[in-house]
Amino acid sequence: MSKITEQIEQLALPIIEELNLELVDVEFVKEGRSWFLRVFVDNPEAPIDIEQCAVVSEKLSEILDEIDPIEQNYFLEVSSPGAERPLKKDKDFDNARENSSTLKPMNRLKTRKNLKDICYRIMRNK
Repeated sequence: MSKITEQIEQLALPIIEELNLELVDVEFVKEGRSWFLRVFVDNPEAPIDIEQCAVVSEKLSEILDEIDPIEQNYFLEVSSPGAERPLKKDKDFDNARENSSTLKPMNRLKTRKNLKDICYRIMRNK
């Protein structure tokens, strides 16, 4: 995680927790000529809706305008992680274990057996 995403996570977390939502991930990426700050939130109690994302976006935007932690111009996007939610935290793996999941490795593994071994070790340790 970069310094920018760590700082944004620290700024966003109190807003998100105040709304009883969950911070899933923060990305700061360049696509073409534009920079995007993406904050992914979820509602652990029910499906998240666009109004909840809009509230997070408005409150976070106010803080970002005040503190101005990012030098470049960027677009702020707040959304749900979607159906293809990345598995990054222990809680994500716990939730995925209870549901049907398809795992796609972020880097190349030499064989399917390696992926199966990794999944087995993750599930066994829980």
